[in-house]
Amino acid sequence: ENLGKWRDLVRFGGKRELIFKRDGYRCVECGTALNLVIHHIDNRGRHLGDYVDVKDKYNNETDNLVTLCNKCHGKKIKHQ
Repeated sequence: ENLGKWRDLVRFGGKRELIFKRDGYRCVECGTALNLVIHHIDNRGRHLGDYVDVKDKYNNETDNLVTLCNKCHGKKIKHQ
């Protein structure tokens, strides 16, 4: 439980639930409500690990975060 809250704060600026709610708890690409994740549009959430200076690494503005399902997320990061 605490690890999940910490991860949300570090990776998404504590905005994970806000983004899910904004996007209607659905993938913005395909519309499914299953296996949802938050994606950094600018791709700065990838491969940074959990132990970084988040002020300089993550852009957690709401316009840079979007809800995707695991399948669409995999396609998105494969092409970036």
